[in-house]
Amino acid sequence: MRGNGFANNPLLTNSRKSDRIKARKTSCDSDDVEFITMNGAKVPIKEGQTTGEAVEGFIDKKESEREAESSENESGQKPDDGAIIRPTNREAINKELSELRQLGASTGNEHASIVTEGGEDIARTEGQQEQVVFTRDMIDMINNSPPNSLVIAHNHPGVGSFSDEDLSFLSYPSVKEIDVVEPNGNHYTMSVGSGEKPSVSEIMQLGRAVDKAVSANQVDMIINGKITPDQAFQRHNDEKCKIIAMEYGWIYERGTIDD
Repeated sequence: MRGNGFANNPLLTNSRKSDRIKARKTSCDSDDVEFITMNGAKVPIKEGQTTGEAVEGFIDKKESEREAESSENESGQKPDDGAIIRPTNREAINKELSELRQLGASTGNEHASIVTEGGEDIARTEGQQEQVVFTRDMIDMINNSPPNSLVIAHNHPGVGSFSDEDLSFLSYPSVKEIDVVEPNGNHYTMSVGSGEKPSVSEIMQLGRAVDKAVSANQVDMIINGKITPDQAFQRHNDEKCKIIAMEYGWIYERGTIDD
């Protein structure tokens, strides 16, 4: 969500500050060399290169490595806790996203659904233009459902993929995936797979750190007239989600919904 996102996530609590991604200067051969520390890896920012460009290069490299090493198990993945994650009914989820997109077009607001991994819509609510508030019954469903059994689907009235508040729902043991669709039909999926289940505060802290790391490049492109502010926001969110997915071992995907 572009604004406040899921406004009443009860897991939004204070915790230790994430230091997975941060920018700082270090001394190298008597010169100040700026670099980004990402998940323990030092990524140098070359002369004439923006922070965002250094981050994008690191993402591309890691994505290539991940694709080369990845293998798919059609019967479902087994995370560290031993719980089976069954494949999501993608056709049903896409149908749900299409309906949410149509609702958003008619109301101008965000709408959200809780969907089972089999594609059954078990709860839906309407929010405002930049946020949606889950009902107490919906929160109870999320708190009391079996591990890796639910998908959160919603629409964004504007452009952009996931906010930090959106991604914070992946901290719930029951939530295996979150999906969002834009007015133009572009949709984004973030799924845990066999990755980590960080706390909400860790996700929020990491999100803020990534914001700082990738924003400079987008600002430069706006100033130079290469992209519009909306395009910059979309690119920013997209790059940010790639980094967060890489950090936690999640799966970030993009596609298009056809009505």
